[in-house]
Amino acid sequence: MRFYKNHPALAALLAILALAVFAPLAYAAVTRVLLSIDTSKSGPEIENDMRDQLNAAGVKADVFVDKSDNKLKIGVRSTDPNAPEIAVKVNGRDESASTRHLDIRVEAHCELAPEQQTALQAALTSQAVIDVTENRADDITDDEAAARISDALAAQGFHDVEVTVAGSSVSIVVKSPPTP
Repeated sequence: MRFYKNHPALAALLAILALAVFAPLAYAAVTRVLLSIDTSKSGPEIENDMRDQLNAAGVKADVFVDKSDNKLKIGVRSTDPNAPEIAVKVNGRDESASTRHLDIRVEAHCELAPEQQTALQAALTSQAVIDVTENRADDITDDEAAARISDALAAQGFHDVEVTVAGSSVSIVVKSPPTP
């Protein structure tokens, strides 16, 4: 203690150094949340799991899940402009009981009206998109899969999109609302 009293500049330097090291940790923000869902669960169970995962990450968002007609529709909406990117990891079981993983990330960098959200959902649940995500043949390249997804989005009026496919990961960025 006597050393620091005799050398106040060194004490101040150590304090600044400590702030420089620990302050970034204190202000770290969540920039991406990965939600993992199990498609073998019921719609309300999936919805509760997703809410729990978002709450654990400190994200305020509404979650919508519809599981009917052998289809699973998921929606996550937040009005927080600082909300992190949300990615979904889908775990499901087929008849052979082997696990299949599919990572799909959809970002809207624009405001979408309810009817535009419905059009986006229609594009993403179209047979063309299902064929390259769930039922993808081995001879379809990632670029071909991305082009087919882009075509399905364009059919619903979404022309300003960026689609990236890398194996079982699909990233879709909607840059502007759909045009007729």
